[in-house]
Amino acid sequence: MLAGCADDAAVAPMEDDEFQDLDVQVTDDTGAVRGVVVNDAIVPVAGADVSLPVTPQDVWTTQTDIEGRFSFSKVPPGTYFLTISKAVHEAAQAGVTVTAGDDSPDIVKVQLARMYSQDPYVETVQYAGFVGCAYSFGISSTCVNDYTRIDPTGTCPGGCAPFVTGVVDQREYQSEVGAGWQSIIWEMVWESSVAGTAESMGLTVSFKDRSGASHWYTRTSQSQPFRLQCDVGILCPEQQDGDDGEPMIDPDGQDDLWNMIGAGDGSVAIQQEVEIFQTNFYFAPSPEGWSFVAGDPEPF
Repeated sequence: MLAGCADDAAVAPMEDDEFQDLDVQVTDDTGAVRGVVVNDAIVPVAGADVSLPVTPQDVWTTQTDIEGRFSFSKVPPGTYFLTISKAVHEAAQAGVTVTAGDDSPDIVKVQLARMYSQDPYVETVQYAGFVGCAYSFGISSTCVNDYTRIDPTGTCPGGCAPFVTGVVDQREYQSEVGAGWQSIIWEMVWESSVAGTAESMGLTVSFKDRSGASHWYTRTSQSQPFRLQCDVGILCPEQQDGDDGEPMIDPDGQDDLWNMIGAGDGSVAIQQEVEIFQTNFYFAPSPEGWSFVAGDPEPF
């Protein structure tokens, strides 16, 4: 009696008076769709998104009410596949046939299965710092690193590549994410303390004991609004592996996320105060485009 995918979609009779207050409307040339969405425990799911592709370019959308009901009025006759989705649940599809002039169509019943047994939650941690001087022109670095050409073996005519012999200006901090994470979002805001500097800022995320500078989970250079996201089990944006093929961020959690702040590509940051907000989503992914800095409410 319950439908979780198109092939198993079932249309079963239901009392019409349970849908009378939805005011379904039809004409001689159009029909209607009525349905109800429930969860694994056969409890109505409120706020589920329901889409009806009338044409590939024209997709109608609505949400289920507190009783899990939904409807579409004045739908052109034909056969359609509804898509139903809700945070923390697996999306489902159901087929429906619309008949012109029928204002009491059979009720489409759809069941959504939860993706996780644990309730999802969100945590946001703020990191604040001050960049004295940093630049990024082909290489990202602080301005006060002591780069000295040395030739320890005597085999490099003119000296070998620079070695860092001292770092005075720290631009790094360590963060973590726990088991069950699904999305991590980094957002950065800043105020330019010196005119004409740091129109963009950069962030590189890796692990503290990475091999040289050859690996990062993700990195970016952006102007404001600055936003970077990783999702579990998927390569992060611009991920770079080293010779040993270091893995993605551990799906079981990781306490050594090493975050390196720098100037954006082709820019210099001087006397730059920055704030970074790392938001971890557990047992459910982040809604598309969600932003702590923009003031979006927590979705769970």
